[in-house]
Amino acid sequence: MLVEQLRNFEKESFEIQTKVKRGLEADAESKTAGAAISSLKDTERELQRELDQANQKMTLKNSELDRANGKIETLNSYNETLEREVGELRNKVATLNSEIHVG
Repeated sequence: MLVEQLRNFEKESFEIQTKVKRGLEADAESKTAGAAISSLKDTERELQRELDQANQKMTLKNSELDRANGKIETLNSYNETLEREVGELRNKVATLNSEIHVG
């Protein structure tokens, strides 16, 4: 009977040791997973910061493009006006030359 109790005690002791060992392993795995999650969150924050900076740069570049396009439109309009005035002056010169040669 005492031998049987001793065997049961050994068996229960082994089971408890196994559970404690597994608990320690699970705790270590949890800490490792927690560190990995923390690292991933840091990486995510850094990537989000870089994305925000890239979006700000893109917004600035878009503003620069809008200003440049506005300048191009102004220059095109000015060029059209100059071309029209040059055409009118050529017509006047042709008319004056015609008057000089006829007159």
